[in-house]
Amino acid sequence: MNKERLKKSVVAAVIATSLLTSSNVSFANNSIQETIDRAKIDMKNAAYAYVKPAENRRIVSSEELYRVLNLAKENYQNARSLVIKSELSNKEAVLKELDTLYNERLTKGLIPYIDAFNYVDKYLNPIMAEIKQAESEQDWPALEQAYHKLSVQLNTRTDILYRFTGKVSRDLLLEQYKKPANLKRDQLIVPVTIYMKVKEAETLMALGKKEEASKTLETIIPLLENLPTAKVFPMIVELIKEIEIVSKAAGLVIFPPAPHPSPITSGSSKKDKNNTNADERAAANKAAARAVIALINALPIPSNVRVSDGVAIEAARAAYDKLTTVQKAMVDNTVITRLKEAEKAFKAGVVNEQAAKVVINLIESLPAAVDVTVEDEEQIKEARTSYEGLTDVQKAMVDITSLITAEKALEEAKISTAVKDKAKAQEVIILIEGIQKSNTAIKYKQALEAAKTAYESLTETQQALVTNFEKLKNELADFAAVETEASKLTAEAIGVLVEGDNLVKRAKALLEDGYTVTILTSQAGMLNGKLIVQPKAGEKANIGTVEFQVKSANGTKIERSVVLTVEPKDDSNKLAVEAVKSLIAALPKAKEVTLKHEIQIQAARAAYEGLTDVQKALVKITALTNAEKALEVVKTKAAKQDKAKAQEVIKLIEAIKKNNSKYKEALEAAKTAYESLTETQQALVTNFEKLKNELADFAAVEAEASKLTAEAIGVLVEGDNLLKRATALLEDGYTVTILTSPAGMLNGKLIVQPKVGEKANIGTVEFQVKSANGTKIDRSVVLIVEPKDDSSKLAVDAVKSLIAALPTAKEVTLKHEIQIQVARAAYEGLTDVQKALVKITALTNAEKALEEAKIKAAAEDKKKAQEVIKLIEGIQKSNNAVKYKEALEAAKTAYESLTETQQALVTNFEKLKNELADFAVVEAEASKLTAEAIGVLVEGDNLLKRATALLEDGYTVTILTSPAGMLNGKLIVQPKAGEKAIIGTVVFLVKSANGMKIEHSVVLIVEPKEGK
Repeated sequence: MNKERLKKSVVAAVIATSLLTSSNVSFANNSIQETIDRAKIDMKNAAYAYVKPAENRRIVSSEELYRVLNLAKENYQNARSLVIKSELSNKEAVLKELDTLYNERLTKGLIPYIDAFNYVDKYLNPIMAEIKQAESEQDWPALEQAYHKLSVQLNTRTDILYRFTGKVSRDLLLEQYKKPANLKRDQLIVPVTIYMKVKEAETLMALGKKEEASKTLETIIPLLENLPTAKVFPMIVELIKEIEIVSKAAGLVIFPPAPHPSPITSGSSKKDKNNTNADERAAANKAAARAVIALINALPIPSNVRVSDGVAIEAARAAYDKLTTVQKAMVDNTVITRLKEAEKAFKAGVVNEQAAKVVINLIESLPAAVDVTVEDEEQIKEARTSYEGLTDVQKAMVDITSLITAEKALEEAKISTAVKDKAKAQEVIILIEGIQKSNTAIKYKQALEAAKTAYESLTETQQALVTNFEKLKNELADFAAVETEASKLTAEAIGVLVEGDNLVKRAKALLEDGYTVTILTSQAGMLNGKLIVQPKAGEKANIGTVEFQVKSANGTKIERSVVLTVEPKDDSNKLAVEAVKSLIAALPKAKEVTLKHEIQIQAARAAYEGLTDVQKALVKITALTNAEKALEVVKTKAAKQDKAKAQEVIKLIEAIKKNNSKYKEALEAAKTAYESLTETQQALVTNFEKLKNELADFAAVEAEASKLTAEAIGVLVEGDNLLKRATALLEDGYTVTILTSPAGMLNGKLIVQPKVGEKANIGTVEFQVKSANGTKIDRSVVLIVEPKDDSSKLAVDAVKSLIAALPTAKEVTLKHEIQIQVARAAYEGLTDVQKALVKITALTNAEKALEEAKIKAAAEDKKKAQEVIKLIEGIQKSNNAVKYKEALEAAKTAYESLTETQQALVTNFEKLKNELADFAVVEAEASKLTAEAIGVLVEGDNLLKRATALLEDGYTVTILTSPAGMLNGKLIVQPKAGEKAIIGTVVFLVKSANGMKIEHSVVLIVEPKEGK
């Protein structure tokens, strides 16, 4: 009778445990969805964190944003990791959604915004502060230095301010930082240039070169009229005094403008002040022309032009371009030719110097001869190939002594490496020969692992020299087969053990034919020969390790340790009752119950109902009934909240009307609201199909309306039917209406073309595109109706407009490349007569600046990649677990922040990828250490042995810290009856065979001994 009740109790406990186990999937799915939703919200908030304040004209600092960024990244990584490990059917779609959101909100948004703010904070602001201080202290040398630093930043670095999404934030950042910097640079360019020339003249005077000093001072004459007033720039007063002093010493009469505007005296008339006679004008023209001629003649001859002469050449060109037509006619063609030749030589010199500099940098980056290894071969070859690709002129600029030395050292290293490779391979060959099945299982395994580890540590070249690798491969295959078979011997597979069970027979039955099992060692008192000895009722269970030896038909042997438990004989209901009590005790309090506890509560109820009436009488279920009542309240409340949320979205969807002018706004509001719901809430939105159909209709019409562009509509002339042109661009079933158009552009639907000589009519035409089902979209297109033209004026003016729209050389960035190419292509498409009417200085300057920008961008990419390479090299398994993890995460974060171009330059990415993979493997192994897996702990249990038994072979465990009083060495100390349980965190250090270490914390409970 007692045995029958015991069986029922055990069955009930097993059912309860099964229910709990099956509920893990539901718990896991709920947990995964919560984690995903949290990650999505945090990534969206990451973008709002800098965009929303900008709408109120507040710029958020990077310090305020790092916490937001780190939280979003951490939750994204956690969500992604959970999804990868999960059994979700739509895993790929979820990952794609997470990755897309991360890319849009962090990679393209918050991260480059932080970079932009840090750039402003680290570079622009300090330089502007330097300029302000120099101006307040009237410090011209400091001002000149700060001006050059500012100019370099604005010309080469400020692209970073355009790289993040969020127009409001970007415009605010540009307005508050870049715009003031541009204005300050433009204000200083003339005064600083004049100051530099005056200082140069002072130096020449000190060297006794009065004539050369005079010529230098003549070059500033055309610039004087562009000096700011003292009211705008107080330092100008000191500069004008300096000009007067130095020019007088050089025997030159220069009349700088008055630093303050001079009032008109009472005896003067407006005519006296504003009119000059013809002789005075002629004299002024000649003086201006002479000053420019002096600037050009001061330039070196083409063969002597250096990159450092660029400022002087550009100044001469700028001065010439500012002359009037009359003044230019006074400059002889030979002088102009000299300027052009200097410009051409300068451009060639820049190209040569840049090309040579690239190779010089490659050679300077080579290791010293004593440090050269075969791994440096590609780097040395790259330097040699790059050098050979130079012209003779460029080669003459490069010293290749270090390259030749490195090449010689490389050849010596190759010879040395070949000898070492052979010796390394021989060591492994000897280890493989030492693998003998006749050895004991432990020695056989040790020999096998030693050979395998040694072989894997070889390079591919060394591995190819191991002549007996096939033997190692076969031995490993045999070992893996036997190991797989031996892994079938588990406590679960062997099952419950009672008095008289044949343990060897049980173990043998689990293996395939041809395998034999021997018991090497067993727990004291567990066996009588091969038969189980069961403790008497009331005695402790016999728990201990049984060491099996599994042997295959071909003699391969493996030792397999299994921790077995032989429970004492039991003649009461205690086992079943205690199982149910444990389930009820584990339930949350009524006020802590949430929906995620539903399966747990159901499991406890099922276990209780599986007891006999006698057993039920021994169990108090108040906590269970309270939890059930609380669960019903939570479910009712959650259902109401879900319904209310869904109802809000239903109303938004119903408000979508095609005939409403705010149709698009209503559509976007409903879409955003629906996407913010949970899956449960979305399922309650009864009119979702309407939203889906409206979105599809809108997308179709929007795609069709996007065909209406100025390019597609084409050139418009007198009498063209604009409505007919637009309709022809759309699919059948779509209609077009013109809502508004610029004044004078249309007569009804027909184009009105301006007359010859009149301005082009440029303006926005507002179209409305409507589909067959009534969906409407407004589409704005800027159109140009050129005037009638009977000459080449139209083509010439178009090219002039393209060139005029180009940025100045100082403002050119990589994003202007297409614009510059279009201007060049348009110019090359003109006839020779038309080309003669177009001035292309701005175009050639922009092209030159673009090439410089490309070179600088490539250098910046290489620098960014090098920073990440150093971080990856800094990842060392020999560091402690915490520092290793920090280094790994720092390198991963830095790599992910790079652009694709920069990532391609990270030469040691494979190392990072491998380290991350190794870390993930050890982390997964360490996660096996849980309170549940370790199990109930009683007096004398070996905690380290328990933990080690949960891990795969090759992993070691160390206990770093444990709660006070829980351990005596490695053994559990159990509180006495009546004392409190010991609860606290044990920190384990898990280490893999390849040296990877992870710290893992587990909260353990040691219950007190039971009273008698």
